[in-house]
Amino acid sequence: MLLPGDNLVLGAGVYEDDVRIQLKEIVLQTHHPWVDHPLRDLDISRQTVIIMVRRRNRTLIPNGGLKLLAGDKVFLYTQSHLPHAQDIQI
Repeated sequence: MLLPGDNLVLGAGVYEDDVRIQLKEIVLQTHHPWVDHPLRDLDISRQTVIIMVRRRNRTLIPNGGLKLLAGDKVFLYTQSHLPHAQDIQI
């Protein structure tokens, strides 16, 4: 339990340069189950992180209220298999 006046330090593990980060890119088609749903309502793994959404020529920073539309390009990090996703090596 955090109390007023407590100090909280957040950190992350060491990043290894020899380990590639693998992102996935999905272009949402009209009948994709995510279309017309806000990010907060998506049925995705807790290990999946949506990094960015491209809509037309705009880059959208994801937040829970962002509603996905057909034609959106969704970039994410996940260990899960996603059909129709293309891998992107970083």
